[in-house]
Amino acid sequence: MSYQAVGSKKSSKPPTMSTVARHAGVSRASVYAVLSTDGSSNIGVSEETRNRILQCADELGYVRNQAARSLVSGRTHSIGVIVQSLKTRFFTDFFVSLDDLCYADGFAVSISSCEFDCAREARHMEMMLSHRVDGLILAWTSPLVNYELVQKFEKIGIPVVLLGSEWVAEECNLTSVGVEPKDIVNLMVEQLYDCGHRRVAFLAACEAHDDSRQLHNTRTNHFVKTWQKRTGIKPMRFSTDDTEHGGAIVAQQISKMPIDDRPTAIACSTDMLAMGLIMGLRNRGLNVPGDVSVIGCDDIPESQRFVVPLTTVQLPVRQMAESAWTLLNQRLNTPVESWVHHVELIKPALMVRDSLRRL
Repeated sequence: MSYQAVGSKKSSKPPTMSTVARHAGVSRASVYAVLSTDGSSNIGVSEETRNRILQCADELGYVRNQAARSLVSGRTHSIGVIVQSLKTRFFTDFFVSLDDLCYADGFAVSISSCEFDCAREARHMEMMLSHRVDGLILAWTSPLVNYELVQKFEKIGIPVVLLGSEWVAEECNLTSVGVEPKDIVNLMVEQLYDCGHRRVAFLAACEAHDDSRQLHNTRTNHFVKTWQKRTGIKPMRFSTDDTEHGGAIVAQQISKMPIDDRPTAIACSTDMLAMGLIMGLRNRGLNVPGDVSVIGCDDIPESQRFVVPLTTVQLPVRQMAESAWTLLNQRLNTPVESWVHHVELIKPALMVRDSLRRL
């Protein structure tokens, strides 16, 4: 069977399935069977007809009308992700892992970064609602600030999975995937103790000018309490307002301390602070780990290749992405009234490298 050649003059209107059917000389049902990827059609189409339809669709520039498809299926096959900051390597790695998983299951991922701004976070959430995403994964900037919006998602049947907000998830009856801060700190404390360090310090960006200070304060408080409980000794505390370069600034203060007062080891709330600290100490003539040992948290890729490979706590990014998608996907295929919320905690791991030595 011949089909109508596509002319050079293009219509001002986008081509439809009917347009493709007319040019291919086949029924609209056959076109739907070939171009619909949701498996909703059981019409058999020969390979020759299939190729003809695909050729015409390509020549016409046919694009599936996702909005119309959503009206029929009730799904947009899109997942919304809102993170605290894409400047943080953890969230970029999380997105890449999640996007791989969602793509394999036929879903697209839309990501927004609120940069620790609750008003910006609310705007992104409202946008996700208006676009009718099928599900939302949220790294809450400030727990409970946008709680009504989170509730709105679930009330209209859009499941939400939180990242790292365990106590909030339990209090608000929401599902969460995260790492317990105490598990992170316990790895640091036990490693420092086993290596013979007793005069230690903790460095964090507790004076940061955004809500990231909540993370730094949480890790600081857990470290101080855990170290005192383990050793009976109160650790020193160093604080900065610069989440990226603060370590180098604090290094100047540490280098001026008498050797008998200087900490033999410093734990840092992030790898960025730890690497800045190492460079600052080296620039002032102090050897790492010879004079001062340093341990970080996050295990960003640069930490392993750093001038002094960094001992750090590795956060299970891939596992968190897998768990978040598994939990969200389960709810996508479960009636709302059957949803069961729970908290899934994943254990971090310690990566021992050259920046930490035994005394």
